[in-house]
Amino acid sequence: MNQRRLYLTDQDAQQIDAVLTIRTGQRDRAYVAIASLSAAVIVLLAILGAAIL
Repeated sequence: MNQRRLYLTDQDAQQIDAVLTIRTGQRDRAYVAIASLSAAVIVLLAILGAAIL
């Protein structure tokens, strides 16, 4: 059974790095969006609570 080795060129490494960077950026934006929505919901609940009281 012969083992195959995978050799990456510099160009391959740059493409992989670019994809990972894009995905990391998308994930960061998703976290910011979720945090913003959560903050908005908390503020709305606080306003409703104050209105009821």
